[in-house]
Amino acid sequence: MSLPSIRNLLLVFVTTGAIAGCSQPDGPTRYDVTGVVTYARKPVPVGFVTFIPNTDKGNKGPGGGADVKDGKYDTASGKGMVGGPHKIQVVGFDGIPVVIAGSKFEEGTPLFPRYEFEADLPSEAGKFDIDVPVTKKKS
Repeated sequence: MSLPSIRNLLLVFVTTGAIAGCSQPDGPTRYDVTGVVTYARKPVPVGFVTFIPNTDKGNKGPGGGADVKDGKYDTASGKGMVGGPHKIQVVGFDGIPVVIAGSKFEEGTPLFPRYEFEADLPSEAGKFDIDVPVTKKKS
């Protein structure tokens, strides 16, 4: 998947979550989640974490996400997160600007393919660290 495609996909998820959260006047209770994102035992320089409530497991709250900068993220800028089962997606970049097909990408090149997993987030503010596993490249 190309960098522009990844960006567009992330924007759809975040926008959908924001719209869903705005449709209710008070909405569900949200909690600030902070954490560290690492890959190969190092902080991810630039990236994005997307939290998608897992409707298959009964979580109907709004989704959201947070930018990763120097390995850290904080959902407070996006109103926080609801607790419960989530599908979580992480993208990470090396932070070294690159030009691809005439377009400059400040975030650089991807460090790993989009990492997806499931987790049950607590219904309280807290810390949730993410360690992206290193996968062997296909030869």
